[in-house]
Amino acid sequence: MARKCSFIDLPNDILLSIFPYLDAQDFLSLCSITPQAIGGSLRDRPFVSQISLYYKPMEHDGSGYINDFVPILGSIPGAITRMAVWARGSQHKNSKSGGLMLGFGMGAGSGLTQVGWSTTVLNSKGALFTSGLFDPHNPGGRRTPIETGPLNLLRLPPGYPQASDRYDPATAIAQFSSGRSHVLGVSDNGKIWMWRTFETPGFQIKFLHFDTMEDTRPAHGRVTKVIGGWSRCSAYILGTGIVVWDPTEMPRLNASEMTNTMIIDADMVPNSGYRRPRGIERELDDDSAKVGEMIGEVVNYISLEGYIVFVTDLGKVFASSTANSTQTRCGLVELPVFTEQASELGVGKITDIQGSFRTFAVFTTGGGVFKADRQYLDTFWKSQYEGLTVEELPKLLVHPALQQTGVISLAFGDYHFHALHSDGQISSYGTDSQMRGALGLGDYDLGGKLRGVEHGRWASNGVLIPRAYESPRHIWFEKEKQDWLEFMAKGGKDPEEARERMVMIDTNDGARECVSDWIEKEGSSWGKHTTEAVVDDDGFGAYFALSVSAGGWHSGALMLVNDELTEMVRQTYIKPKFETSGHQAGVWGILQHIGSTLYYIASWMTGYNALATAENEPNDAGEDASHSESEKQVEYIWSEQSFPRLRLPSGEEMPGDIPLTERVES
Repeated sequence: MARKCSFIDLPNDILLSIFPYLDAQDFLSLCSITPQAIGGSLRDRPFVSQISLYYKPMEHDGSGYINDFVPILGSIPGAITRMAVWARGSQHKNSKSGGLMLGFGMGAGSGLTQVGWSTTVLNSKGALFTSGLFDPHNPGGRRTPIETGPLNLLRLPPGYPQASDRYDPATAIAQFSSGRSHVLGVSDNGKIWMWRTFETPGFQIKFLHFDTMEDTRPAHGRVTKVIGGWSRCSAYILGTGIVVWDPTEMPRLNASEMTNTMIIDADMVPNSGYRRPRGIERELDDDSAKVGEMIGEVVNYISLEGYIVFVTDLGKVFASSTANSTQTRCGLVELPVFTEQASELGVGKITDIQGSFRTFAVFTTGGGVFKADRQYLDTFWKSQYEGLTVEELPKLLVHPALQQTGVISLAFGDYHFHALHSDGQISSYGTDSQMRGALGLGDYDLGGKLRGVEHGRWASNGVLIPRAYESPRHIWFEKEKQDWLEFMAKGGKDPEEARERMVMIDTNDGARECVSDWIEKEGSSWGKHTTEAVVDDDGFGAYFALSVSAGGWHSGALMLVNDELTEMVRQTYIKPKFETSGHQAGVWGILQHIGSTLYYIASWMTGYNALATAENEPNDAGEDASHSESEKQVEYIWSEQSFPRLRLPSGEEMPGDIPLTERVES
């Protein structure tokens, strides 16, 4: 009997012919079959180009589907996904803009998370890798610096297939989260796994009072999300609700005592388990219907220090204290100010919430982003359950740089945070603790000051100028752009001529803002003088951020990298240092082009990326090992550029002997 033809068997040309007839939602449904089914043998360019047709129009229209495209981008067959990290923890200072671009041969990255002492990444096979230190208070723990690699695979108990070896829905991690001293993951079929150290295998979590169902479908009892949390772990069980437990009360076992499964006595957040009837389903009873009318179905939730906060399909925000079991069982407190703020600004309905530690933000359909912190939650909770009289509520923070700018996610560290925008850029905000580069905008003396970083109340910390909260400051990943920033920080081609202007940005707020705006504009137009449109046929540029993460005093991102375009942009800004005849210059250019072409062909055929490997090797000179040799023979075309001389908003002209530079209009 002949084998039936399945969707996976369709030839590539048929699949590519189907795509144009699908809308965004149908395309996502098609891709959800599994990355292997939709793209196992497709080359990346046609697939990426089709995604671009859906993704680009949604960048600023508030579409609810835009977040769903990010994991698809990260799992494109053949796509070059790299991890970038900056300000790597409290023991290593790396504040250069954009940090260190890493590639450990793990395949396409699907997720990244960080806490104070560690970084964990999920690859496209569903395997987790980590570096750093899970628990600094555990004397038996080992530290593996991320800059030296390799990342440590988080292993599963004996008898279970490792996700790095072969696919199994019980072990392939679909979603994960890092806590203060542990990592939680939920597999494709809803099994919860937990790791306390990377030296010992993980173990499965089950609940004493709550049943869970292992199924690849979104059925009642299936776990769909876990959060490591600051003080308490949590999981969302369909039809049951959000359950929380204290990881510190769990016994810490050594390798000989490890068990495959641990039973947890967890608490449930009240009224968090309602599900609207689907298809032919009906409401369970009148009480259930009432919960649906008053509270609604949980759309997303976060776990902060002392609180669970969630958003429902009614556009409402609720919080529950997790300080202890008694308070968790007390009930919920509604946070109506978010809804009122959205209505007042006319930015649509509240649809999402993101946050960690003590800070969080809610998102609206119209591109609104409202930020708050634990103080706000404490005020509401105490007014409802502890009889506190509240005369004035803390103010919500509505930063202009985050409003209607295509923000699709936020990542919060201890004192800094980043926004991932729909155009693949990352912007920075908050405080750079001890000037370790958590903002990713560069070392203070080597360009960070020009980008808007200034000394805070405590001289050891860096803070952003107010202007940076009105117009976003983006993280740069191009090496030649970072070098240009350092060149300008030293005074450009004539530091002596620029000396008075450089002093002026330390003493004049208007000058500081104008120069920072000018630097940002120059950076945003980087590479626009190239023929990148020929190479950038998918429209995602040389570097496109798929996700951003922050924890403690460090940050990171997963990047989709177009190596061909990156090299083309770089070549635009360099020129031979030695004099050549016209014939020699032509030959030089041809040889460079041939060399670059052969390099990319070899990388594609072998799967080896020399650039990523070179970038992982420490270099005392602080330069990219992959470029240092070639750059001995070239110089940048902007080596003759002067430090800008601008006319300030007040009409005052910055001092100097050079003509006025075109000023960026606010």
